[in-house]
Amino acid sequence: MTRGAVEIRFASLTHADLPRIATWFNDALVQQWYGKGQRTLEEITGRYTPNFEGQVPPRCFLLHFDGAPAGFIKTYRLCDYPEYARMIDAQEGWAGIDLFVGEPRVRGRGLASLWLRRFVD
Repeated sequence: MTRGAVEIRFASLTHADLPRIATWFNDALVQQWYGKGQRTLEEITGRYTPNFEGQVPPRCFLLHFDGAPAGFIKTYRLCDYPEYARMIDAQEGWAGIDLFVGEPRVRGRGLASLWLRRFVD
């Protein structure tokens, strides 16, 4: 996908992406929204490997901007997280999306909203 001369694309998360994801999850700005404390590569690997191996939801993707990985998005059915679904009074069939811009160099450019629009299209 492109925006002018800039490439926008989504790639399924792989094992090779986990060190980058671990770095992003430990970024101070990402921590403001996903504040579960510092996460080790081993914790990230344990958490996300079953997802990209198709063993359990959610579906996870690396977001690319101008040819380089720059963010993360995952989709999930709220019924797969019953405690959270009850907390927000989710209805049958509701889904969630988590997204963040991981690369500081591309923050503040409106990429999150662009990625989200393109992703749901």
